[in-house]
Amino acid sequence: MVVRVAAALIGSAAWFLMWALVAACCSASEEIAVERDVPSAIRFGGYMLAMGLICARGSAGDWTSLEQTFIEFQAAWPVVPLTLAVIVLELVLRRRPRNARLQVNASIYLACAYLAVAVIAVQQSEPLPNNPQYDRPAP
Repeated sequence: MVVRVAAALIGSAAWFLMWALVAACCSASEEIAVERDVPSAIRFGGYMLAMGLICARGSAGDWTSLEQTFIEFQAAWPVVPLTLAVIVLELVLRRRPRNARLQVNASIYLACAYLAVAVIAVQQSEPLPNNPQYDRPAP
C-alpha cells in the first residue's frame, strides 16, 4: 500500500515540478489568467495533458518496493525534453508582437503535437516488469 501511494506521489511531484518550471520560466499562468490568452491556454493545456500521460506511465509498475518504484519511474524521462522544448517555444513566442503570435488553430495543432509526443513516449517505453507472482495459479 505504501509503495502505491509513493508511486502516485512521485508522479504527482514530477508533474507539479514540471508545471511550476514552465509557469516560472514562461509566465504561462499569467498569460492565461491575466492576459486571457486563449492560444496560450490551449498550448499549456495540451502540454499538461501530455505531461500527465508520461508521468502516469512512469508511476505504473509492480510497486514491489520503493527502490523498484523509483527505477520504474525512469520511464517518465521524456517529460524532461518535452518540458525544455515547451519552455524554448513559449519564450520564442513571447518575443513576437501579440498580433504575430500563434492563433487558436495553430495552438491546437501544437497541443496535439505535444500529445502525440506523449503517446509515442508511452508506446516506446519498455513493457512493465512481469512479477512472477502473477504467473502462479489462483488458489
